[in-house]
Amino acid sequence: MSSSKDIEQILNESPDLWRAGSLSASKSHTIKTGYDSLDDILPGNGWPTSALMEFIVPSWGIGEISLLMPLLKFMSDKSYWIVWLAPPHIPYTPYLQAQGIDLSRVLVISDKVSSVECLWAMEKLLRTDNCGLVMSWSQKINQNAMRRLQLAAEAGKSIGVVFQIKEKKNSAAAFRFRLKAMQAGLNIEVIKSRGGSRHRQVIVQWDEPVLSPGFTRAT
Repeated sequence: MSSSKDIEQILNESPDLWRAGSLSASKSHTIKTGYDSLDDILPGNGWPTSALMEFIVPSWGIGEISLLMPLLKFMSDKSYWIVWLAPPHIPYTPYLQAQGIDLSRVLVISDKVSSVECLWAMEKLLRTDNCGLVMSWSQKINQNAMRRLQLAAEAGKSIGVVFQIKEKKNSAAAFRFRLKAMQAGLNIEVIKSRGGSRHRQVIVQWDEPVLSPGFTRAT
């Protein structure tokens, strides 16, 4: 039988293993969020890679795109594809360009596609080697679909994001966040995190007011 020392060595040398209740997930499998206060409460001190994340919002455009902008910039700098799947509004390209996003690596799939097509597209994209981030606004993703998307993200070593208006009781996503708009930022509550404690929260402050949440302005 292996000694405790041997087990410790295995845990330390295996980045895909984590200890329940621990915030010490491997940093090589995370990407900095761009907000130190948020990094401090996340396992591995950043967004997880090879994972599906669910963001629960009260309405669209509260700053959820601004929150993920450093992640979009990271993916853009690495020349990965960034996919917007069935967004509620057209992405506001001047805002994206101002943040340094390469628009030639941004793909937008219309919200006119069916829920079945959305799921099929997201699963295929997450498994694609050069697709770094897929964000979906489809409201018809059930638990079985969530499990498939989580497995697809693991297989493709990519990041999937599902935005939801209505909070479901359970979710197969590796991470779940509840967002609430503040005067100059967001209150972020971690309600599920693989490899870390639940129910941590932090307020992320914007350096300056967000004039556009990443979507086109209403006309």
